[in-house]
Amino acid sequence: MSQKLLEVSGISKTYRKEEGPVLQEVSLHLEAGQLLALAGESGSGKTTLLRLIAGLEEPDSGSIHLNGEPVAGPSEKLIAGHPDIRVVFQDFRLFPNISVEENIRHALRKYEKGYREQRLRQMLSLTRLDCLKNRLPRMLSGGEQQRAALARALADEPALLLMDEPFSNLDHVLRRNLRREIRDILAGSGCGVIIVTHEPDDALSMADQITLLRAGRVLQQGSPAEIYHQPRTAYAAHFFGRANIIQVSNLLPLLQKEEAGRQLAEALITHRDSALCIRAEDLAASSPGRAHLTGKVRSIRFFGAFEEATLALQEDMQITLLIPPGSLQPGQVTGVHIAKNKWHLIKEE
Repeated sequence: MSQKLLEVSGISKTYRKEEGPVLQEVSLHLEAGQLLALAGESGSGKTTLLRLIAGLEEPDSGSIHLNGEPVAGPSEKLIAGHPDIRVVFQDFRLFPNISVEENIRHALRKYEKGYREQRLRQMLSLTRLDCLKNRLPRMLSGGEQQRAALARALADEPALLLMDEPFSNLDHVLRRNLRREIRDILAGSGCGVIIVTHEPDDALSMADQITLLRAGRVLQQGSPAEIYHQPRTAYAAHFFGRANIIQVSNLLPLLQKEEAGRQLAEALITHRDSALCIRAEDLAASSPGRAHLTGKVRSIRFFGAFEEATLALQEDMQITLLIPPGSLQPGQVTGVHIAKNKWHLIKEE
């Protein structure tokens, strides 16, 4: 049975009253060994929440518990922070004038020599830094620096690791490769992990659970698959990928024109005041007999393995679908098929 490692209950934080709250009644929990992504755009409160969890700042209200014990804020401690929580910041904060090995040793300085040397070897091996252990941080690539910062943070076996925008300084290719590497490293560490990110791909590809923040409030929480396929709001749908949000009342007349669309129209008729969410990849160009809708291609954008086609269903309504390269042309009229059970109703904002 999974053990609840972290419990955040009703956390609120305001820096300046005239600017309003940064966080409002935020609650979440993390189980041992899980990776949670705090996702959201800049200014959503992600980094503030991370600092509160780390014990580096004081909440105005609410509570934070690690392994059932309260996390004390800076007003209750001589040195802010928690002994079982480590933070990896965006700029890595490696000591610049000592080697990778000595950076890791520094985190182990309070331990006896046998454990220190054993743990050092484990960290160098886990993060694949054995051959780079004698280099100074400035001699490392961005990805290598990230792994070195991770090795130092994990060295003394913290219960919880917090990572603030871990890939923000890296280029696209390195970011993609490092996601997989770091996920493997963290899986081998056994500690709970929270990453802060404004990049949806980081959250979807790495996390066991996602908490989506907007303007200091929790908008949605759940597994990556749940949040991607069943977003509760238009904002959540658009944040995590290409989504078509269409008012049901506007869509019904168009569905009723097509034989294949009438069954879907019947299912939606009692929801005419709601909005329909359909992912772009759940639409396909189709022959008239299978079409739920008909549209005219306005534009096509090339993305390598696929193209993004924008279709006008009528003058003031358009949808986006993903298609094989070269399968449609601008100006072409085509049927559109909606994959079975791949739509759902959402709240309009």
